[in-house]
Parts: sequence; C-alpha cells; structure tokens
Amino acid sequence: MKKLLIINFLIIAVYILPSNDIDNFKKKLFVVPEKERIEILHKLASSYDVLPISECITYSEQALELSKKLNDKSSETNSLLIIAELYGLSGNYENSLLYFQKYITWKDSIFKIEYEEEKKQIWKVEKL
Repeated sequence: MKKLLIINFLIIAVYILPSNDIDNFKKKLFVVPEKERIEILHKLASSYDVLPISECITYSEQALELSKKLNDKSSETNSLLIIAELYGLSGNYENSLLYFQKYITWKDSIFKIEYEEEKKQIWKVEKL
C-alpha cells in the first residue's frame, strides 16, 4: 500500500505539477509587462521535457522578437542560444548551427561594445 502511494505521488509530481506551472506561465503571458513576458517565454521555451519542441521553438522565437523590439541585448542573446539548442534537440542541425553562429556573433559584438565603453572610461579616469 505504501509503495502504491509513493508511486502515485511521483506520478503527480512528475506529470501534473509541471503542467500546472506551464498553464500558469501561459496565463501570465497576457497580463505581465513585456520585459517579464520575455522571461516567461524563455521558461516556456526551456520546458521541452513537457512541451513539444516545436512549441518551445515558437516561444523562443517570440522571446527573440520581443527582445529586439525592446532592444534588450541580454534577452536577445539568451533567445538565440535557446533557439540553437532547441533546433539541435529536434535534430535540425542546420538551423541549430545557424542560430548558434548568430548567438556567437551577437555575443561578440556586445562584448566588443562593452569593452570599448570600459576602455573609454579608463581613459577618462587616467586623464584626470
């Protein structure tokens, strides 16, 4: 009897609870500010263990578009990486490589911009 209760609990924990979280995230998408919507879309996109990968890709692409709209470079970078990973998991290695290259290029350009800004700050301090 104890074993049966434990098995039932595990089934509930593994299958029902995550789907409740997913449902809550989906409901929040329509009522939260856009910045928070990106985070929720990333969480949904990363739920490939309970959602179809095609649905996860759709969520990550929505996060990418919203990140571009808000000029949120960090979220845009994360979205590109998530999309690359999801395409890899789905076996679409061509798109996975394409998005991974976009991720690397975007990340490098952000690093270069940040580096140049820090260098300018250092020169300002040294000139004083």
